[in-house]
Amino acid sequence: MRVVFLQDVINVAEAGEVREVKRGFAKNYLLPRKLAAPAVAQELARVAALKRVAAVGRQEQQEGLDALGLRVQGAVVTLLQRAGPTGRLYGSVTNAAIAEALSQRVSHVIDRRTIALGEAIRQTGEYPVKVRLGPEHVYDVTVVVTTEELLQQREQARQAAATAAALASKAMTDDESAETAVEGSGPEDEGVAPQ
Repeated sequence: MRVVFLQDVINVAEAGEVREVKRGFAKNYLLPRKLAAPAVAQELARVAALKRVAAVGRQEQQEGLDALGLRVQGAVVTLLQRAGPTGRLYGSVTNAAIAEALSQRVSHVIDRRTIALGEAIRQTGEYPVKVRLGPEHVYDVTVVVTTEELLQQREQARQAAATAAALASKAMTDDESAETAVEGSGPEDEGVAPQ
């Protein structure tokens, strides 16, 4: 059956194209969803207008995906899970859980099917994950799976490191001020005229 595509259909055709498709595919999928229309004279006359509208829509979608990609690229998503003493999770982390956490992080709905996860995560740790927002829009995200205890330990270690850095910085400034005090105590400071 010959149809005119009214919208882009991934891996089939773009809006405005006239294609021959199987009759069942057209009658059961394309026509009821208004993705295509039968290729009659009236619809064929609309082809040029459909192509223009589709091109504008694709451009807007591309810009939206680029903006979303900037927020998604390099994002670190932390998921708290219950785990045993060896780090093995009670259950697993799926692409649906990652998509939900990433959606909250970037304030945009991310579909679970866009998360490329080979198999479910069953251990604590850091995992690189690919997010496919479009055919040319693939971004890297880091998923950190941890427990509350590990998170508290990391936070304590981070605070200890920050405290140590602050003390080291203070010690350096104290040493520098002591050196300038020693250098500044020349004969001029003591009220004795140079000879």
